[in-house]
Amino acid sequence: MITENCQLIGKIIKTHGINGELIMITDKELDNDLLKTELVFLIIDELPVPFFISSIKEKSSTSAIIQFEDVNSIEASEEFIGAKVLLPQKKKKRKKVSPDPKESIIGYVVMDHKHGNIGLATNIIMNSENPLLEVKKGLSEYLIPIQDEIISTIDDTSKCIYINAPEGLLDL
Repeated sequence: MITENCQLIGKIIKTHGINGELIMITDKELDNDLLKTELVFLIIDELPVPFFISSIKEKSSTSAIIQFEDVNSIEASEEFIGAKVLLPQKKKKRKKVSPDPKESIIGYVVMDHKHGNIGLATNIIMNSENPLLEVKKGLSEYLIPIQDEIISTIDDTSKCIYINAPEGLLDL
């Protein structure tokens, strides 16, 4: 589960202003990992939900004003009051099997923690902003962003790539 790869860092306590900003408190001093992060998870209905951060400002040593993408009003932000905030932990990079990363994972089975086997890795589309893993199974084709938040483990022994697909990614 995603929460195993995350660290509890705080809680949303109230709204701030009229543009959907929220105040988050932490148990310890804020660190640079949080202030530089682009993604956090909020626990909503006991499930981790990813949110992209559009801005985060230190309010005090243990609190911050945070704004999420597409949350632009008090009404929209009020539903997050009381939610726990999780920060994805940085993954240790695996050793490459081959000098060319494309060759090292092509042909691996891609397994999602919720949906199971979604197909074989057939290509890596290199895009400087968002490289994508192309996965095919039968007539279905998926493009999976190569991000630590999505790819949880690459197992060279079993030739499997384990992912945590965000809601809707595999619905297309």
